[in-house]
Amino acid sequence: MDILYKQRYENQYQKADDSISVPGITNCYFKRVLFSKDRSAVNRKMHFHTGFEIHIVESGYQIYDIEDSKVAVKEGEYLIIPPLVGHMATEEAANTKKYAISFFSSDDGGGLLNPEHPMKSYYVNDISDAISDCLTNINSEYEQKKPFSDKILSLKVAECILLMLRAVGIAEAVGDEVSEEDRRLSMAKQYIKDNLKRNILLSELADYCYMSEKQLTRIFKSYEGISATEYIRKKRCLLIEKLLADPDLTLQTISDIMGFNNEYYFNAFFKKNTGMTPGAYRKSVLKI
Repeated sequence: MDILYKQRYENQYQKADDSISVPGITNCYFKRVLFSKDRSAVNRKMHFHTGFEIHIVESGYQIYDIEDSKVAVKEGEYLIIPPLVGHMATEEAANTKKYAISFFSSDDGGGLLNPEHPMKSYYVNDISDAISDCLTNINSEYEQKKPFSDKILSLKVAECILLMLRAVGIAEAVGDEVSEEDRRLSMAKQYIKDNLKRNILLSELADYCYMSEKQLTRIFKSYEGISATEYIRKKRCLLIEKLLADPDLTLQTISDIMGFNNEYYFNAFFKKNTGMTPGAYRKSVLKI
C-alpha cells in the first residue's frame, strides 16, 4: 500500500503549510492499494469512522457489507461511505487495484458540507473523465516527488474529493448564502487558530480582516457572545490546558511554546483567566 498524499502537521495543534486549503477537509489520507500484495491491509471486520471514506476501484471489483446492504463496486466506479456508517470489505478480485481516501469534514474555519443535507448510508457512482484526470495527476506528482509536488497534490486531492461529492449530490456548506459577517468571522477565527502560540493584538486581527476594531468586536459579541479579545484568551487557555496534560512538557517549555517572555507572565495569564495556576491545573488533570 502506498500513501500518495497525507495532510502533514508540524504538531497536533498547528497545520503545516502544505495542508489542503479547502475548509472542512482535514486529516486527509490518499492511498493506493494493490490487492496482489496488500490484501492483509483490508479491514474485514464491521467498523465505522468519524470521518468520510472514499474507495475508487480502478480495476477488478470489491464487495462491501454496509449496514444491512451488500454493495459491489466494480471497475470504473467509486464508493463514498459517510461518517458513522458501519461497513467492512468482504470480497474482491485478486487483480483489484483501488484508491482509498479518508478525511474529516469539519473544522473551525468553516465546513465543507451542509450539515442539514440528508446523508445516505453510501453512494456509488461512475468515475468521470475529470476524476480520472485527477487520479492521473496525483500518481504523476507522487512519482516525481519534486519540491512542490505536495502543493500540487493537495490541490488535486481536494479537487478529486469535491468532484466525487458533487457528482452524487452531496451539498456543500460554503456558498453564496454565507454573509460577509460570516466570512469575516471565519477569517478572524482561522487567524486566531493559526497564531494561538503568541499574543495576538486586536489591532492586527482587525487589519487582517479588513475592518475596524469596533466592527470586529461587534461581530464577535453578536456571534460568539464575547469580545474578540476574550475569545483569543479562551482559545489560548484551552491550548495551554492541552499542553499541561502532557507530563513530558515542563511549565517552562509550555511558557516558551506559548510565546510568553517568562514563566511569571505565563502563570499570571493562566490564573487570571482560569482561576488556577498552571501547576495546580496540571495536578488536577494528572492526579499527581
